[in-house]
Amino acid sequence: MKTLFKSEKGVGMVEVLMGFALAGVGAFIILNAVDYLGEKKSIVDKNASMENLITGLMESIRSNIVMEKIDFEADEFLNHTTFEAVEESLKLCWVNDGILLKADYPDCPGKIGYVITPMKAGNMEFRGLFKVTIRLTHQELFPGQFKQYEFIVKDP
Repeated sequence: MKTLFKSEKGVGMVEVLMGFALAGVGAFIILNAVDYLGEKKSIVDKNASMENLITGLMESIRSNIVMEKIDFEADEFLNHTTFEAVEESLKLCWVNDGILLKADYPDCPGKIGYVITPMKAGNMEFRGLFKVTIRLTHQELFPGQFKQYEFIVKDP
């Protein structure tokens, strides 16, 4: 069999260039995958931080319900249904480190507030049961919307 090239020993320039191209494409894919996973991990960390904050706040309220201020006229807080109205009514700021007063950190991305009311069913009020409504906003995690969580707490 006759060959086109006189010497087939060694690696040609085309093979070297193809090897570099394949290595470059592989590195590009791997680096983009690492960046994507890093972004998703950051989002999960922020959501876990938010859930830990809500859980901690709820436990604090539950364990000290006797010391909390019960609001019998909570309609002003609860009747807000638009994002802007809810955000304006929230008096606290939440960050990864905890909860601060909104006055201490006016440009905070997350705001939180809660109200504790007696538990009612129609006109009947249940003695020793309280409804805790927590509302929060965040400019980065859920922009333009608010989240609301409701819990029932029993007086010890």
